[in-house]
Amino acid sequence: MKVAFKRADGGVSITEVTDMDMGRVEFEKWKTSAVIANPEWLPATVETISNLPSDKEFRDAWEHVNGDVVENLSKAAGIQAIRISEAKAAKEKELLVREAGGEDVTAEKAQVQAVDPLSVRNAKNIDELKSSLPTALKRS
Repeated sequence: MKVAFKRADGGVSITEVTDMDMGRVEFEKWKTSAVIANPEWLPATVETISNLPSDKEFRDAWEHVNGDVVENLSKAAGIQAIRISEAKAAKEKELLVREAGGEDVTAEKAQVQAVDPLSVRNAKNIDELKSSLPTALKRS
């Protein structure tokens, strides 16, 4: 049986137990460690869950809703926007190095500068987010 520790920050921590009594024991252990490591997670509740997303790419966007763990599209978009921003910064550094080596990267620079990490807010579902890394940011 899988149980979710529904955290005050809206996220979930998942664990597998043999029964709900064991789930409560594990929950108490988790709460003790959370007080030290992540106090913003408390207060929290323990609940059984029936479904988990099959893909963990946006694990930090998971939430517990009516017995299921689902991906919060808004949180996932924020995560993807950060990933795109980081990829954009890395690509800009790569282009600077190539330019310093005498390569003409003017066209690539323009493409990279045109990338708007916040454009992921327009994604309608998680699959769109997964495929939203612009071609201009892919490493050469």
